[in-house]
Amino acid sequence: HRIKAVVRSTAAIEPSDGLEVVQCDILDPSILRDQIVGTDAVVSCLGIRKKDPADPWSPLLSPVDFTTRSTAGVIEAMKENGVERLVVISSAGIGDSWEKVDTELQDVIQSSSIGKIFLDLNNMEKVLESSGLDTLAIRPVALIDDEANGGAHIVNRFEKTSKIFTGDVA
Repeated sequence: HRIKAVVRSTAAIEPSDGLEVVQCDILDPSILRDQIVGTDAVVSCLGIRKKDPADPWSPLLSPVDFTTRSTAGVIEAMKENGVERLVVISSAGIGDSWEKVDTELQDVIQSSSIGKIFLDLNNMEKVLESSGLDTLAIRPVALIDDEANGGAHIVNRFEKTSKIFTGDVA
């Protein structure tokens, strides 16, 4: 496979064999349209950034509607290029999975910056549903930046300590 990673200007991803890296304004659909030309599918790992990812109450560094807006732009660019498959990273607790979140964790989410992120992800998934494209939202629990360790599995309930390595999500 040939992969093109379209990233924010702050991303630190290096090109390698089979991987082209393009830094651009993710929220500009006209730029995205040019980057999607000739692709078979799009995978979006975009999300709202916080100043301190470990602190639920940390201030947001991204606009509160970043994921919804960027996904809408990606969908627009995909439709203009005839690309029909879109996979996105969402979160455990979004949509119909909210009921499976531990109630104490629900309270933390609702009272912190994470609540704003969850609202954005819920709105993003609504954009996916109405897009008419072949879409899939992956809903991992808390992400820990590390290599895969084989720990990916389906759970029926999300606890306060639930986490998964980014390598396993990939």
